[in-house]
Amino acid sequence: MMEALINRSVACEQKLGYDCKRSRLLNTPVGDSDNFSPYGYWVSRQNKVMDYWAGSLPGSRKCECGLFGVCFDPDKWCNCDSDHDDWLWDGGEIIEKQYLPVRALHFGDTGTPLDRKEGRYSLGPLECDGDVLFENIVTFRRDDAVMELPTFEMGQSGDIYLEFKTTSFKTMVLVHSTGDNGDFIM
Repeated sequence: MMEALINRSVACEQKLGYDCKRSRLLNTPVGDSDNFSPYGYWVSRQNKVMDYWAGSLPGSRKCECGLFGVCFDPDKWCNCDSDHDDWLWDGGEIIEKQYLPVRALHFGDTGTPLDRKEGRYSLGPLECDGDVLFENIVTFRRDDAVMELPTFEMGQSGDIYLEFKTTSFKTMVLVHSTGDNGDFIM
């Protein structure tokens, strides 16, 4: 049901962040031909280990700061990969609907009680907006207004759903279809 809700929504997002103190995240930079073995990662709804952090782009192997070139250490692609003694943060929104919701989080460079590494994650709720089935709204401003739809090929899977709302007492809806088997008027 969750997947159906996401696919039917116009847009979805989930916020994900990581606060770190000397705790590395994606272990960047990592070249395209190099083995990608991050310390921290998230898992998509298809149980796929994702190769980017929230706020960045799929396949980039970067955090948001690395995408824009504004990380604490300019040679790293995540703030948390700088091994800094004070708190830093990497995060943003995941907006690629096909990967949502976040199914699991994994963190590996959190250290021991003796090495002063710390990490805290935050995962927000999945938020979706809109309904692709009901977003196409047409307003008729004349009595003889017409709405033309593309040809619907029979034999293909699909639905056509029309919902009408009117303030007129004398309303008539006429649907005309022309096909290989003749004309149809409903």
